[in-house]
Amino acid sequence: ALALPATISPRDLRAKVRERDILIAAALDHYEPSGFRIGHMGDIRVADVELTLSALSDALSELQS
Repeated sequence: ALALPATISPRDLRAKVRERDILIAAALDHYEPSGFRIGHMGDIRVADVELTLSALSDALSELQS
């Protein structure tokens, strides 16, 4: 789970990342308003991690501007 700056909505971030065909999840319990989770199922490779981090970087840049 990761925390976001107060100026970025986790819901907006998840939507922007989803536009890039990557799914991230809402944080749980009292962290839901300020964070998100990255998970995986099955086989994951370095390229998958890089793709996810790139999608997050692009989405965060877009939401901060």
